[in-house]
Amino acid sequence: MIIMRQQLLALVLPIILFYLGYFHHIVRTKQNHRPLQHGDDASWSLCRNDLNSQVDCTLSMNTCYQAPEPFDFLHECCSDCKPMVDHSPDPLVAMTWGSNVNESLLQVYRVFEPVQVQVEVDALNGNSEDQCRVDLTRQGSSNKEVMSIWAKQNCTIRIDWGVERAAWLELISHAQNMSSSDEDGDDLFQMEAAISEFNRPYPGKTMPLQRYGNHTYRLETNQNLYEGVRYTWLYISFPSSPTPESSEEQDVDLLHHQQQRQSRRMKRTKKNHQQEPDELIEVVSSISLVARVKPINYTGLFASSNSDLTKAWYTGAYGVRLNMDQDNFNSILIERGDRVAIQGDGHPTIDAALVAFSPYQLVSDVLNQTDSGNHPVVDQQIMAYPLYWALSAIHYYMASGDQDTFDRLIPDIAKILDARIQDYLQPDLDIGWFGWDDRVGNGWCFHARNDRCPREAHLAFAGLVAMVCKDFYESLHLANQQFLAQKYLGLYHHLGQQLVQVPEWPSKFGVHAAANAINSGFASSSDIESWMNTVLNDAVTICSFSQFNQYWILQALGNAGYMEHALASIQLCWSAPMELDNGCFWEQSSPDWKKFMKDGDVAPTMPSYCHPWSSGVTAWLSHVLGGIRPMQPGYKRYIAAPYLSQTYPSVAATINTPNGPISVNATLREMKVGGTWSYSAVLESPTHGYFGIPKSIVSSSNLPVARVNTIQLNGKAATLLSATSVMKSENFFSLRGGHGENNNSHGMGISGLSDKFQYIPIQQKGSVSLVATYLPTNSANRQGTEPQLSRYPPFPEPSYPASIVGVDRSSGGDGLYEYGRDGYVLIGCRNNNNNNATDHESSDVSKLPSYIRNATVLQHGYPGWIEPPREFVDIEDAAHINKETLLPECMPGKRSLGRVGVDGIGGEQPDLNGILIHIEVAEQQGPPLQVSLYFVAKTKSDKFAIQVMDLETLNDIVQTTAVDDYEGGVWWTVQYDKSMRLRLSNMQGLHLSGIGFSRTNRGANRNYYHKK
Repeated sequence: MIIMRQQLLALVLPIILFYLGYFHHIVRTKQNHRPLQHGDDASWSLCRNDLNSQVDCTLSMNTCYQAPEPFDFLHECCSDCKPMVDHSPDPLVAMTWGSNVNESLLQVYRVFEPVQVQVEVDALNGNSEDQCRVDLTRQGSSNKEVMSIWAKQNCTIRIDWGVERAAWLELISHAQNMSSSDEDGDDLFQMEAAISEFNRPYPGKTMPLQRYGNHTYRLETNQNLYEGVRYTWLYISFPSSPTPESSEEQDVDLLHHQQQRQSRRMKRTKKNHQQEPDELIEVVSSISLVARVKPINYTGLFASSNSDLTKAWYTGAYGVRLNMDQDNFNSILIERGDRVAIQGDGHPTIDAALVAFSPYQLVSDVLNQTDSGNHPVVDQQIMAYPLYWALSAIHYYMASGDQDTFDRLIPDIAKILDARIQDYLQPDLDIGWFGWDDRVGNGWCFHARNDRCPREAHLAFAGLVAMVCKDFYESLHLANQQFLAQKYLGLYHHLGQQLVQVPEWPSKFGVHAAANAINSGFASSSDIESWMNTVLNDAVTICSFSQFNQYWILQALGNAGYMEHALASIQLCWSAPMELDNGCFWEQSSPDWKKFMKDGDVAPTMPSYCHPWSSGVTAWLSHVLGGIRPMQPGYKRYIAAPYLSQTYPSVAATINTPNGPISVNATLREMKVGGTWSYSAVLESPTHGYFGIPKSIVSSSNLPVARVNTIQLNGKAATLLSATSVMKSENFFSLRGGHGENNNSHGMGISGLSDKFQYIPIQQKGSVSLVATYLPTNSANRQGTEPQLSRYPPFPEPSYPASIVGVDRSSGGDGLYEYGRDGYVLIGCRNNNNNNATDHESSDVSKLPSYIRNATVLQHGYPGWIEPPREFVDIEDAAHINKETLLPECMPGKRSLGRVGVDGIGGEQPDLNGILIHIEVAEQQGPPLQVSLYFVAKTKSDKFAIQVMDLETLNDIVQTTAVDDYEGGVWWTVQYDKSMRLRLSNMQGLHLSGIGFSRTNRGANRNYYHKK
């Protein structure tokens, strides 16, 4: 009976699904693609009035902003010609500009309505909230909610604008005797402002406002005006209101701002003797952000049955859009000195831009600007960056079909690649930088600074060289440059022969090296299987510290045919910025941070919160999950092979091409009867190509649950081709192959066809409908075939070889007798100059046990490895110091305290924003080894994160945790029997005072170790 039902369904379902799919496609098209018409007055007026409104300033000049703007307000646009996207952070995701708009000229719009306003008053003055208030009133025909601020004593207003923008702050104040600068004047009160990406003022971004006209004020933090802005602060102060006295118990950054403002107030108070007002006065009549945007439309679309993946696509796209300048892509949104076009950073940015916005002219301009094969560019000393530029040039050619530009760039690509082929796998190669992850060097690693990137970085770099060589010869073949194509094909095979002969292949390859080995095409199926049983199937090791590097790990999982792992890795490795912020992807992040951070918090290392180099996931989702890839430059021939599975049953994607958009909308449904599955898809394309349908439906654990039975194209039996047949018919067969064949690839390249798919030639333009049926496999009917699922299936549940065994906030300095009973290092606590030591004249006191070979405290960054300066705490002058926190054994006959660390947010040297501790274990026999770190906070707000790694592999061995609330001292203890690196990453203040060593029987003193 079951077999008869399956046969009946196989006959009837294709016909039903064809009409259902066609009808669904027609409805979706009509709803989502209303054309933009200049005559659509309602929509065009929305663009003009809703987003540009100054609250009818022509009717009421009191609300008219008078500062000149660098760009025109939004024009030639429609704000509702496309639907809003729920999972997009972009407030202008539905905005459409007409064909007459000049995309090279930026536009601006004004934002009036925040999502949250917080008022703080000076507690030392006995103020209450009724001495400073914020009113929100709707004004004008646009019914905008306008914010006004009333005050009579010192207060701080923090405004959360909801989403990060490329913006600056402006306000209107009609108050008399208001000062906004350092100029002397007869002022009643002073006002300063600050901006930030996170919920604390960004270091160096607090300053007086500049006045324009009679009543407009603007915060100008740099000559280009814009910053990455989600939060703003207004500091309103009156000369007669005292600032709280200096104390290390206060927040360092807040205290600095207060002292600056108090100094300016005191200067004015000496000149005039204004008294505080008796009643509240309106100090601000209107406040707003002015945000800039490139007038470029979303030409790509994406939607998945998994909302996290949809959000990832739009988050990446928004980060790229915010960093579009008039003629380039900037590398970062906040201004910190590196806001320029950088060739290596730009590769994931360009890939994402091509699928989301198709800005061909802009990409061409950027490629010319950052071509280190032709002229010097920023960061070209990083050996990987010119190679990433070469990949960008190749991907631009495949997307745009711009033959002239590619022909012009071929010599420069060859020059860059030839240099790296010449010194391939040389052990002393000075690659300079390969990523922020400790496993590839923790950033800079120049030989000139007595630094060196680790072997994992060199192996990953070698895989990158081979990958570029492969993509180059493939693109040369398509450009009809057959002589050069054959040259680089031969060189490519020579590189592969060298790579697979290194002694580390494959068992000693870490996640970065394994990923690039797969992407290079040289990994055999057995090599891939070995990595998928180890480093690439571990939720602890799979995430690189930066999503820049994660882009290639993601590609490798797809290229290896492990799509369930690839999609799970997105939800794991890109998750922190999506859950902890509303805007872009960050420069660096870890999924562990979600355990101790909340929305808007300052992250460890203070990374950029809008870094488009982390946006490569957007391109991958369109090309691999959506399945739309060019087979010929400019998509003259294409592949559309959307990936569907039991876990990810639907996807829709659109990529614009020079000939028009290619769109796919595919859905998988499990039928209630017989365990059968139905597959339906609608494809729209302006050219001919191939559509791929998976041979099997898999579960979240990569087990097949159903196999394809019938496939129909437009209601008729489809012609089916294998991946090999497609390669032969397109004359691509000679492009495949490396050290060993992996025919399960589902990736981004030309040779990314998979034997797990069947391909249908699409010989017509326009819309086609495809349907298929799947019958259950035997394994789908067996009980117990699915392994127990983890939080990130198919990755196993995270497990760690070490453990955090104590966080003790009770013992203070006396804890040294317990946690350092076998030995210790006391940081900077010995005064070398008879109680007159400066920070650099204090020294450590070290007493190492026999089982510890060495213990060092270092910093690492652009200057290389350095020993951070120690600070001796002068007990006689520091009355605020809690005497219980002082350490014994420092000074003969008395207790003292030293420390090393970072004050406040960012510190004086952001590139050295943290502390590294290396513990080298001499012997591993005996009871479990415990390493305890002792911290004493400088301020109540001090907070930092601790990451612990195995010193050999530099893989995490415990979950990263945060430490705060430690003014009274805290002993933090980890248990691990091997050498380790402990990374202390600053958040809001980090101060280390000691390291203790002990061996103990497992479980001993359990209650003591877990004191809180």
